[in-house]
Amino acid sequence: MSNIKLLPNQSTFFYLKLNIKNILFFIVMLVAILLTLRISETLNFSIFQFTTFSYFTFITLNFFFLISSTITTQKQLEIISFLEKDSWKFISKICMANLILMSLIVIFPVSIMFFLKNSFTMNEYLWLGIIHFFIIYYSSNFLFTVIGISVGLTVKNNFAIVISILIFILLIRIPYMIHPTSPFGRLFNIYDDEVFFSTNDLAGVLFNISYLLDKLFVVLFILLIGLLIRIIVNKKKKLLNVGLISIILLSQVIVVYNYIIQKQVHHQYNEFLQNEYQILSHKMKLNLGNKLTNESILNIKINEDTNTIQLFLDRVFDINEIKIDNTRFDFTRENDLLEITGDFKKDQQHILKITYQGKVNIVDDLGFHLFYVSPLSVNLPGDSFYWYPKTTNYPNKEIYFDVELEKKGTIFSNLAVVKETDDKYNIRGNASDLFLFSGQYKVMNENEIEYVIPIGYEPSIIQMQLSSITTREEVPNEVKKKIIDKNYSRVVMGIWPLEDSSALVKVSGDTIFVRFFN
Repeated sequence: MSNIKLLPNQSTFFYLKLNIKNILFFIVMLVAILLTLRISETLNFSIFQFTTFSYFTFITLNFFFLISSTITTQKQLEIISFLEKDSWKFISKICMANLILMSLIVIFPVSIMFFLKNSFTMNEYLWLGIIHFFIIYYSSNFLFTVIGISVGLTVKNNFAIVISILIFILLIRIPYMIHPTSPFGRLFNIYDDEVFFSTNDLAGVLFNISYLLDKLFVVLFILLIGLLIRIIVNKKKKLLNVGLISIILLSQVIVVYNYIIQKQVHHQYNEFLQNEYQILSHKMKLNLGNKLTNESILNIKINEDTNTIQLFLDRVFDINEIKIDNTRFDFTRENDLLEITGDFKKDQQHILKITYQGKVNIVDDLGFHLFYVSPLSVNLPGDSFYWYPKTTNYPNKEIYFDVELEKKGTIFSNLAVVKETDDKYNIRGNASDLFLFSGQYKVMNENEIEYVIPIGYEPSIIQMQLSSITTREEVPNEVKKKIIDKNYSRVVMGIWPLEDSSALVKVSGDTIFVRFFN
């Protein structure tokens, strides 16, 4: 036996075979395949919804990698002792074997995503959806792999499996115990956050700072357990180990703090401003990418002598500069209220230019994405979210909008959109508010009506919803009549807060906006 020569990676494949030649592996794979096929119909609605509903598939696979890692580490088989004299090499090769097995298993769900996706799913969303799936799949499985190894190293008897199962149940239950929609509940949820509430199929997953911090927290958790394994295997260099643990714990505290302050929760605005002026027209030079950047030019008419001009602009935006008639003016801000001081006389007209920028990721109390700006997905309803300077003393008065927009991908609006180049648009027309939106939409025409709806919906579903709206008492009679008479040329499904007075439906010209439901 001493004459046997092993190739450098031979033991890695030994552990791989050890995992595969296991009755638990076949049971888990059968369950995972059945669960994946069962939820494949969610791909019709969103590539991201597939990951959300893969919750039980992830749990099933996590359980397998946890138990197999615990058993392989805990069982001191003679062949394992022969193959590996170095405990650290033994552990690293178990991790590598599990990583190889993870990569083989993931081929099936990813193939399902490719071949059964909705035909209207854009390639950009497909790849983002796959990346999102990979992140949750690999991070959760690897987390339970290192947990299994650590338990197997510390509990060197059959009770190790019981300990692993208890830890597994605890980690699954932690978000429920804390509250799944709270910041800590989300951070300790190693799966898709939208498992616990209705998903936003129009936006999908927004790859922003909050998302990165959320996943970084899991990575740091894995590193922390890995470091604890290092300490168990090699008790030397205690000072170094303590220092590394301190760095990881401090990093987690920083991540938690930044995650909490990143969260922007929707709030209701104050009552109408009683101003002595009105906005006649509004020009914009707008850029929508990872953040919103805008040069807003307003033509303002003064109706009565006043010393201040007050406008609403949401607090998430930082104002760079304000000019009136090419003269720079100072200003003050309190939450969403912008106030400019000056001597403004009756019947004067002024050109007010405001440049500002900010990241937009507004959620409700449950964490549902309400208003957002990303390179792919946008939701900016001007009446619910004050993303441009506006006054509300003439809420129903239409003004002329002229917007030069730079954005990759398709954009929709309540006004006419003219595409000039691949990423430049011109939006013009009269409206009381400006709506901009993009995401996982499709455009369909039926009975001379254009429907801009989620990719998994059909016009018939929207018509059923419109019919039900006409029976609701809170909907104004003129809106009901417009729906019944079909006095509109376009229907758009959008997102806005439930507390809006027109929560179910909005009307802008010949466009009807229906609130998204899931």
